[in-house]
This record gives sequence, structure tokens and C-alpha cells, in this order.
Amino acid sequence: MGYAVRCSIVTPDMSNSEEALSALYHALRAPRRRAVIHLLQQADDEVITTRELARQIESREQDLTDQQATGKPYRNVYNALSQTRLPTLARWHYQYRLVDFTIHEWR
Repeated sequence: MGYAVRCSIVTPDMSNSEEALSALYHALRAPRRRAVIHLLQQADDEVITTRELARQIESREQDLTDQQATGKPYRNVYNALSQTRLPTLARWHYQYRLVDFTIHEWR
């Protein structure tokens, strides 16, 4: 089973500006979360799989082509996205609406 994501960037609700700014800072603090947001925004509302995200992020981090981004480094990025980065962005989405995205499961 895998995941696919569709994303658009939204303006956060700043009614509680200090809390929202803190959440925005934390969302953008991690380089891989920034990379996820950037890649999803470039996808122009297209669905992109977690595997594709991981391959693109790994290729950029290691200065490789997407086809060369394989093996343990790729799996580490994939696992980080699946277990940490995407769930963290999802949590901030529901609380502060920083990133509007939908996670789809596929088999």
C-alpha cells in the first residue's frame, strides 16, 4: 500500500497570529518539509505519490538523477515522509490550514 498527495498552499488563519506564525515557522523549519511543499506546489494540483516525492527529494539532496535515487538513502527519505513529514504537515493543515492537501491510499 502507498500514498499519493495533492496539495495547494493556502493563507493561514492568522486570528491567533503568534500561534499561527509559530506553527508556520515549525512547518517550514525542516528542509524536507520545505521540499515537500515546494514539490507539491510545482505539481500544480496533480496527484504525486510518496514514492515520487521521496525519489525527487533524494535526488536533490544527493545531486543525482531521479533514476539514480535508489537504495537505502531513498528508503530513508521515503520512511521519513511516510512516518513523520507528511503526518506533521497534515496535523498542521487541520489545525492551522497552512497547506491544503489530500492524502490518498492506493494498493
